[in-house]
Amino acid sequence: MPILTLILVLTYSLISFAYKPSDTVVNTLNECKWNSITSSIKTDCNDLFHHYLPSENKYKDPENVRLGSYNIFRLSEQRFKQLDLTAEMIDQSWDVLAVSEVQPNRADVLQFNVNALIALKKGKISEETFQKVYEQPKYLQLLEELQKRDPSWGFI
Repeated sequence: MPILTLILVLTYSLISFAYKPSDTVVNTLNECKWNSITSSIKTDCNDLFHHYLPSENKYKDPENVRLGSYNIFRLSEQRFKQLDLTAEMIDQSWDVLAVSEVQPNRADVLQFNVNALIALKKGKISEETFQKVYEQPKYLQLLEELQKRDPSWGFI
């Protein structure tokens, strides 16, 4: 048993040593970095979460903060969600909101975005073309709509 453990540890160590992170691998950190390239929203990217900052540091009256929870029902899969109406409803109803089923882009969209990034890095498309073809996640589109109404909205 100790020999097997040693072999596994050595194998894992060699794999870890040989692994070189790539900015074209789909993970939370890279997705955040790609989004920050194509969005005007200030972004704090982390391995475990994205923080999309408010465009203005404006604080609500702490005596009247409206808290809520909302299931947005697979936001990334809905092609025809009216994000402007959703943002209006959210902004009129809550100040702090926990949203479920936000989800990143679908796998096919993520792969398209990665391919666009690779093409940009190889010089096959321009930065302007990349900006046009990159499909931002719906949650960023929703945040942009919210910030039109109130610049203090942000996402974590």
